[in-house]
Amino acid sequence: MTDIRVAVTDLVRFCHRSGDIDHRFTPSPSGAEGIAGHQHLYRQRPASYRREYAVEYAHGAGALTLTLRGRADGYDPEHGLVEEIKTCRTDPGAIPPAVAALHLAQARLYAAIIALQEERESLRVQTTWLNIDTLESAAYDEVCDRDSLTAFLEDTLARFSDWLGRIARLRDERDASLGALDFPWGAFRSGQRDIAELTYKCIDQGGQLLLEAPTGIGKTAAVVFPALKALARGKHDKVAFITARTVGRRAAEDALATCAGAGYRGSSLSLTAKETICLSPGSACHGDDCPYARGYYDKLPAALHAALERRTLRRAELEELAREHTVCPYELALDLLPWVDVVIADAHYAYSLAALLGHAMDGGGERWSLLVDEAHNLPGRARRMYGATLGKRQLLQAKKAAPQALARALERCNRQMLALNRAEWEAPDFHSATEIPASLLRALEHLVAET
Repeated sequence: MTDIRVAVTDLVRFCHRSGDIDHRFTPSPSGAEGIAGHQHLYRQRPASYRREYAVEYAHGAGALTLTLRGRADGYDPEHGLVEEIKTCRTDPGAIPPAVAALHLAQARLYAAIIALQEERESLRVQTTWLNIDTLESAAYDEVCDRDSLTAFLEDTLARFSDWLGRIARLRDERDASLGALDFPWGAFRSGQRDIAELTYKCIDQGGQLLLEAPTGIGKTAAVVFPALKALARGKHDKVAFITARTVGRRAAEDALATCAGAGYRGSSLSLTAKETICLSPGSACHGDDCPYARGYYDKLPAALHAALERRTLRRAELEELAREHTVCPYELALDLLPWVDVVIADAHYAYSLAALLGHAMDGGGERWSLLVDEAHNLPGRARRMYGATLGKRQLLQAKKAAPQALARALERCNRQMLALNRAEWEAPDFHSATEIPASLLRALEHLVAET
């Protein structure tokens, strides 16, 4: 019996997204702002209202047990209400139907579990959208009986179980192929076996390993091979090969291709920057402007099935699939992340402030191993990823096009930058500071407030 745990939010995203890609209506408040928005609405709820109400439900499908977990934003047993709260920075009364339906589906799943566990005959299911800036809100609700909620829950879980069964079969094929796979580069070169053994032991023990070896020894092959072997033995669930340069990405792709040629049957995905892989440059990322965003979620299931049939998903394969199914190749790659065995990606995807792989590693409940190629490049990359620049030329260009109040705020920043420049001339040894000067910080805060 295989037991798989899944969050309600992930289940909803997989089964109930529809329509176009449209980031114009994606909730954009920060985590802290979202919490503040929830607290604002909680203060308006009655004493019988229970916040962050935990739910859990187990679903059996053959040899698979799917355990569904989550927290409803609110449950009021006295008034028979289940509520899901979303914060945004747009008109809460103008949320697109597809977005509203997605989050209503999430509330329905919470309600279905509560109705079954507490034997409620019916519940009012509500999603409430709150504009975090204006505190305006809008609610979408419906009254559902227990039978309809149960049918909705079971149908959703059945669809997801079918997909998981497919993934399980693919992984069984992968593991069988890895059991028969010998080192496909022939005899180990001097030092390669030591690297491979150290890598496997590190993965097995969940440790950290820093390797240094001369060019040409075959380091990529020596770390990729044991990382794949460890997949079949349950030592970890996913492998991410992190590169800082294109040559590192190609080396990883070539190593996986060699393993595939020797019988390996796993899947791999190479992530490419959005602006590089875009098939409709110059178009906005929504269905009104881009054909690859239009109806994306309706076409996604077929694209996912076709992608996993290919197993090897480099940029060329993703672009071919995207054209075949008329879907955005960048978004398709992101939707494939939970289902592939190996991800090859630039360091940005693992270590930046908006790291996609970082979020996947933290939230998925799976064990990842990172193989970081040429790790000596990380300090320079980190300085660029975590640093920020404010250019005087761009600031003055923005000032010309800005309305009066915003232009004044920009000029205030400009004056503070001029003051810093004068200070540097007066004190030639002045090059850096550990903190932003207080006067410049106040000017920047004023600018942000005006925007």
